[in-house]
Amino acid sequence: MWETMKINVRTMGLFYRMSDRVAEQRDRLKDLEAKDIARGEKLLDIERKFGDVKAGADGLMAELQKSMDVAREGTAAMETLVKRFDEGQARIKSLEAENAALATQIMDAFEKATLKARYDILKDYKAGLLDEAQIDEEIEMFEEDYPEEVRSLSDAPTSVPAGAENANVEPPVQANPSEDLDTRE
Repeated sequence: MWETMKINVRTMGLFYRMSDRVAEQRDRLKDLEAKDIARGEKLLDIERKFGDVKAGADGLMAELQKSMDVAREGTAAMETLVKRFDEGQARIKSLEAENAALATQIMDAFEKATLKARYDILKDYKAGLLDEAQIDEEIEMFEEDYPEEVRSLSDAPTSVPAGAENANVEPPVQANPSEDLDTRE
């Protein structure tokens, strides 16, 4: 009996030790479970934050895409403007060339008309159709109508055109102010 009791005491001691170990293991499991729960919550928090970051990144990507679209449209508009500017520059150069040609034609026509007018005046003077008073009147009218041209002509050097030395044009007779103006007869 004593033997049985010893066995029972030993078994009981063993049972208590096992029970303590089980309790320790249970406490350890609870700690591990608490740690796992904390880790899980941290993971969930990280996942939520990652979701927020991902949503923010998606928003940024959408904004970036919009910006890129606007930049593409701006580039296309700029290319169109550059093309129009180049076309405008070409048109301006074309118009400048046309204007230069037209100005040359106008100057040639004006020069011819001026020479013809001078020739007609000289012919009329030679023929006796104009007297000095009429010539002075024509000069005054010309000076009033073309003051800039007269200034530029008066500054320009005078030269005899080629072949004019031998022309059969009589020089005008200088009238004496005290005499009658019409002294040629």
